[in-house]
Amino acid sequence: MAFWRMLLVAVLVAVPTLFFVVLGRRFLPRLICSKTKSGFGGALVLFVLGQVAVTEYLFWQGYVVATSFPWSEYAEGLDRFAAYVTVGPSFIQALLGLALLVLLVTKRSSAALAGVIVLLWLMGPVAVLIESWYFQLAFSVSALLPMFLWAAFWTAYLVLSPRVALTYGTVRGHRLAD
Repeated sequence: MAFWRMLLVAVLVAVPTLFFVVLGRRFLPRLICSKTKSGFGGALVLFVLGQVAVTEYLFWQGYVVATSFPWSEYAEGLDRFAAYVTVGPSFIQALLGLALLVLLVTKRSSAALAGVIVLLWLMGPVAVLIESWYFQLAFSVSALLPMFLWAAFWTAYLVLSPRVALTYGTVRGHRLAD
């Protein structure tokens, strides 16, 4: 039984990842260099895989909370608002993740790359810190550290990678192409 669940999760992550990778490869890189690879590939595929998994998890989390919430007790007024505040963050984070994926695979500009980095931080560490402040939750370092490391690692990759610089036409990419 556990095998089939794992297989289902793998398919639910692999199919959208494959869709985004194929879509990303349909758009040409902004710059081309004979010495360095450009275009949608390499570690960007791993980034898309991870972002698809996180985004799907956030949609699932929001769905579980929304369907298990006692909505009948929150008929109107501020109580209804409190119910939406409980359910909303997961869906907002998931929508930010979806926007990140679409921006990453369909746009080829340095502004799009900057938007991807901003969305990466907004959907992850910033959103969790705002939630913990609003709901007065105390997260342990071991709960927050992986999220910050994920965002920091991929930010560094997106900023420093020659492939990304050429693909999105950053200032660094123009120096590499010359």
